[in-house]
Amino acid sequence: MIPKITFIFSTLTSLLIPIIHQQVLPFPIPDFQYAEKEIKPSYAVLSIPAIQLEKELYDVKDERNDLDKNIIFLPSTKTPEEEGGNVILAGHSGFGKTAYFKNLYQLKIGDQILLTFLGKQYVYFVSRTYSVDKTGKVEVIRDPNKKTITLITCAGTKKQFVVIGEQKK
Repeated sequence: MIPKITFIFSTLTSLLIPIIHQQVLPFPIPDFQYAEKEIKPSYAVLSIPAIQLEKELYDVKDERNDLDKNIIFLPSTKTPEEEGGNVILAGHSGFGKTAYFKNLYQLKIGDQILLTFLGKQYVYFVSRTYSVDKTGKVEVIRDPNKKTITLITCAGTKKQFVVIGEQKK
């Protein structure tokens, strides 16, 4: 008796499944806005092991290069492969969810800064840290003959904290 039930069940299933598919599957696919958006990969990744920071970064022209959401490349930045170039990044400190540079002040001379830029990793070592008055402009004190990275954040309401890293050859 079990074989007959199995046969009947399999026969009914084979007959009903195409009907179910015909009734259920041909439904309109909603037009989602994000379905047409191109997913852009990150432009770079900043990693600072001493403060357990790893964050994707985006090109200056990308809408995600927004200080209210991310660490950003400043418009005057150079790329890591440019001779004597200076990669300049800015980020928030403090306590908010975008305070990626909140522990930047903990960096010491010799700490490593890693920047993966367009798939290639560049290694920098902290060579200088200093604070300046918050005026809207920061004087970057670095050796112009070396490839460097400059990290800038606020240090309270009246100061900015700057970290300079020199690229390892």
